[in-house]
Amino acid sequence: KDGDGNTANSAWVTVTVSSADASAYANAVLDDGASLLWRLGGTDGGADWAGTNDASFKNAVGTTADGALAGETNGAATFPGDNGFASTTNTYTVGSSFAAELWFKTDTTSGGKIVGYGDNPNDWSGSYDRHVYMKNNGQLVFGTYPGWTATVQSTKSYNDDKWHHL
Repeated sequence: KDGDGNTANSAWVTVTVSSADASAYANAVLDDGASLLWRLGGTDGGADWAGTNDASFKNAVGTTADGALAGETNGAATFPGDNGFASTTNTYTVGSSFAAELWFKTDTTSGGKIVGYGDNPNDWSGSYDRHVYMKNNGQLVFGTYPGWTATVQSTKSYNDDKWHHL
């Protein structure tokens, strides 16, 4: 359903994914009870392996065979400049306990958001919470908004063109 109230429906399609298609890492994430798993690369792009909350890529997001994990044949997504992102139109209430994890690699000196919740699936959000962004110097900042801006910042920089688990 879009902002103007228009809807489009298609017939349900059942898809069975063999656990043999997922890496040991993806299976471990699923075994931990993840409610969302976007592998973000290769053939499945933004398919949600944990449910039906698929990612929609915006503004020239691409894929590469270069991935962070041995045994993971899916590759990775590439996010160009300051305007590429993946989002979903599904909304969820996120409680006070939550977890998010991802792998990233960058050499940017322009910083930007890495992951977070927002209020606009089609563009930059005006309201956002529970996010991690990178400063221009490569330091990471995690922030929440419990009525005020609450953040913690890394002392180390992570824009070294190496894979990091966040």
